[in-house]
Amino acid sequence: MTEGEARLLAKLERAVAEDGGMTTLADVVAAIREGRAQFWQQGDTVAVTEMLRYPRGLALRHWLAAGNIHEGCALLPAIEDWARERGARRAEALGRKGWARLARRHGYAPRATLYVKEL
Repeated sequence: MTEGEARLLAKLERAVAEDGGMTTLADVVAAIREGRAQFWQQGDTVAVTEMLRYPRGLALRHWLAAGNIHEGCALLPAIEDWARERGARRAEALGRKGWARLARRHGYAPRATLYVKEL
């Protein structure tokens, strides 16, 4: 593994840590290798997406991201084009409230609030 790859993995591991213990880095790597998730990179920024099958269509979900916000935003057109080519009808992202303004700038609108209770 190169120094650059190790740096990207470390960033991805920090993003996984924000997931509240529901996922490990090994889970993410396995999902990418098995084709259940997609890995994207722009400079020092990494993102992981997945396709969700709903009863009436496909959606792209932005699962994990870490790095530079501007590089991450630069990835959006390619990711969204890729998803459209595979039949996705929409893109979804979960994020902190602080992401709302940036998300709106890129065409994303709030649809729901996620409530979580640890059991």
